[in-house]
Amino acid sequence: MEKNRGRSDKSALWLVLLFAGLGIALIAINDVSNRLLAGVHAYTVGEGHWARAQKQATISIVKYLYTEDEQFLDAFHHNIDVIEGNRLGRTELTKSAPNYDVVEEGFLRGQHRPEDIPKLVWMYEKLSLYTPFKIAVNHWIEGDLLIGFMADAANNVESFVERGDLTESEINNLSDHIFYLERQLATVEKNFALSISEAADWLYIRVYWINRIAIVVILLIGLIFAIVRVEILRKWGEKLYHSEKKFRQMLTHSKDVIYQLDIKTGEYIYITPSVKNLLGYTSEELIRGGLSFVLSLTHPEDLKRMKAEVLQYDSNDIEKIVAKDSEFRFKTKDGDYKWVSNKRSVLKDGNGKPSAIIGNVRDVSDWKKDILELSSSVKEKEMLLSEIHHRVKNNLSIVSSLIELQKNSSDNGTDKGLQEIQLRIKSIALVHEKLYQNETFADVDLAEYIEDLVETVYTTFNTEEKKISLQKNMDSLSVNIKRAVPIGLICNEMLNNCYKYAFEGVDEGVISIDLKVCDNKAKLTISDNGIGLPEDFEEMKKQSLGMTLIEVFTKQLDGELSYKSDNGTIFTIEFDVDA
Repeated sequence: MEKNRGRSDKSALWLVLLFAGLGIALIAINDVSNRLLAGVHAYTVGEGHWARAQKQATISIVKYLYTEDEQFLDAFHHNIDVIEGNRLGRTELTKSAPNYDVVEEGFLRGQHRPEDIPKLVWMYEKLSLYTPFKIAVNHWIEGDLLIGFMADAANNVESFVERGDLTESEINNLSDHIFYLERQLATVEKNFALSISEAADWLYIRVYWINRIAIVVILLIGLIFAIVRVEILRKWGEKLYHSEKKFRQMLTHSKDVIYQLDIKTGEYIYITPSVKNLLGYTSEELIRGGLSFVLSLTHPEDLKRMKAEVLQYDSNDIEKIVAKDSEFRFKTKDGDYKWVSNKRSVLKDGNGKPSAIIGNVRDVSDWKKDILELSSSVKEKEMLLSEIHHRVKNNLSIVSSLIELQKNSSDNGTDKGLQEIQLRIKSIALVHEKLYQNETFADVDLAEYIEDLVETVYTTFNTEEKKISLQKNMDSLSVNIKRAVPIGLICNEMLNNCYKYAFEGVDEGVISIDLKVCDNKAKLTISDNGIGLPEDFEEMKKQSLGMTLIEVFTKQLDGELSYKSDNGTIFTIEFDVDA
C-alpha cells in the first residue's frame, strides 16, 4: 500500500510541476505579447510623426520656392531633422554593436516618447529578421532614400532662390519634382503603415493561439490532475473502508472487551459489543452509565485500589500508571463475580498530550481458578514433603538412639566406632531438619547448617579436661540436599579428626571453620592450632575410614581437597557453587 501511495504521490508531483511550468510559460508569453503590442504601438506612433514631418517638409519647401521666405526654409529643415533622427536611430541599430546612446538620441530627435524608445529597440532587435517586420523596415529604408532626394530637391530650390533669377518654368519644374517625391513618399508611408499593421496582425494571431493552446493544455493538466487525485482518493477511501470494516469485525468478534475512555471527561467513547458476553450488560448501558457505573460493579475488596488508579488518570505519570496491568473482579448482571485482566495504553492528541486510554479487558476467571487449584496442590505437596523430611529426621534420630543404647552395652573400642556412626547419622538428620523447617524444601543455608553441625560435634566431644574453642567465619550460601549431605559429612569427619588427634598432650586449642564464596567458587577451610599431621600421614590415611569418606565426598562434589601442616593442620575443599 505504501509503495502504491509513493507512486501516486510522484505522479501528482510531476503533474503539479508541469502545471506550474506551463503557468510560468503562459506568464512569459503574456509578457512577450504585451511587449510586442507596445512595440507595434510605438512604431505606429512613430510612423505618424514621420508622415506628418514629411508632409510638413514638402509644404514648407514649396512655400519657400514661391515666397522665398526664410521661415519656410527653417520649417523644412526642422521637419527633415525629425525624419533624419529616425534614420539615425535605425541605422545605428543595424550595427553589430550598436551605441544605444546614439539610438536614443536619434529617436528623441524623431519625436518619440522616452518610454517608447526601449520598446522600439527591443522589437527591432527581436523581430527584424521576421518577414512581416522586415518588409516594414524595408519601406522605412525606402522612405529615408526618398527623403534624401527631397533634401537634394530642397538644396536645388535654395540654390535657385539665392541666385535670384528663377523663371516660372523652373519654379514649376522644381515644384512638380517635389510633389512627385511627395507622392512617392505618401505611397511608401502607406506601405509602411500597411506592413506594420500586417506585422501586428501576424504577431497577434500567433500570440493569441499560443495563449489559447497554453490555457487549454493547463486546463487539460488540471483536469487530469483532478481525475488522478479523485481516483487516488477513491482507492484510499476503499482501502480505508475495508480496513475499518475488517477492524470493526475483529473488534465485534473478539472475546476480549476493548474500550476507549476520555481522560478529561471520564466518559467511555467506545466499548466493544463483546462486553455483553463478559458481564451481561450491553456496551450502550456501560457507556451511558460511565465510569461511576463501572466502578460500582467492582468487587468491594478491589474497589479502593481501582478508585486510586482512576484518580491518578489526571496526573503527569499516567503512562507509568497504565503501563502496569491490573486484575480485579467485576460483578456480572447475574450477580456473579468474574476475574478480569485490564491491559491499557495512552492515546495522545496532536500536541502530544494524553487524551484517552485504550484498554483491553480479558476474562481470566478460569486462569485464576487454575492458579488457586495449583497453589492448593503445591501447598499439599509442601506439607507432604515437610512430613517426609520430618519422618526421615525422626527415623534417623531413632537409629541414633539405638546406637546410643548399644554404646552402653559395648566396650570402649566399639563405643568410639558407634559414636562416629552416630555423628554421621546426626549430620544427615540435621539436613532433613533444616529442609522441613525451610519454606522451599529444596535448599538449605550452608552456613547455618554447618554452624548447627559444629555445635552438635562440639557438644559430643567437649570435656572439662581440655578447653577447645571454636571460631566461625562463614558467608551465606544456599545448596540443595544433594550437595548439603556430602558437605555435612566432610565437616563431620574433619571436626572428628580435630577433636580426636589435633590436641593430644595439649590442654587447650582453637578450631576455625571458614566458608568463603567468590567468583562462583566456594572454599571451606577447617583448621586447628594443634600438633599438626604426623610424618607418615600419607600411609596412615589409606587405612583411615574418615579420610576415605572425605575424599569420596569431595569427588562427589567435583571439588578439590588440599591439606597441610602449618602451626597445626589446615584442611581445605573447593567446589563450584552452581555445579
